[in-house]
Amino acid sequence: MPRTSEKQSKLEQAFQAALESESTVPFDKSSKDEFEQGVAELLPKLFQESFEETVADLSGLQFNHYQVIEQIGSGGMGHVYTAHRNDGQFDKIVAIKVLLQHCNNPQIKKRFLQEKQILAQLRHPNIVPLLDAGKSKQGQEWFVLEFIKGFRFAMPFTLLILKALFIET
Repeated sequence: MPRTSEKQSKLEQAFQAALESESTVPFDKSSKDEFEQGVAELLPKLFQESFEETVADLSGLQFNHYQVIEQIGSGGMGHVYTAHRNDGQFDKIVAIKVLLQHCNNPQIKKRFLQEKQILAQLRHPNIVPLLDAGKSKQGQEWFVLEFIKGFRFAMPFTLLILKALFIET
């Protein structure tokens, strides 16, 4: 098993390649457990600086049928919150990912929209499904995912890309 610094270096390279790449590479599923453990241990540390953006408290804010409860995650493109569907049709707690409020970077916005589109087309038991999406009155892009209690890391597309790039065939 590689040392932590070797794992960290591989994850950094994979993430950088994922940011620069428009496609993914097939991966060997036999290395899946080692990869996922490495991601769980190292990714939050690697990107801590990008998570330090000042976050406006969106608690109580409404996105279509969903009222924000609390922030549960942060990343390079946006923030993830729990939210409650409150239109009276049914009760459901969901995860809502919101594009960074002051995102003027067209590449980040493009990746956020790509993530949304890809999630809309994916059906797999290990990928949380996309439930809804839209744009706030202020023009802020968002999408709603199934909320899995206890799983606070919510960057499914990024993980999919990292898996494809990190685990060699």
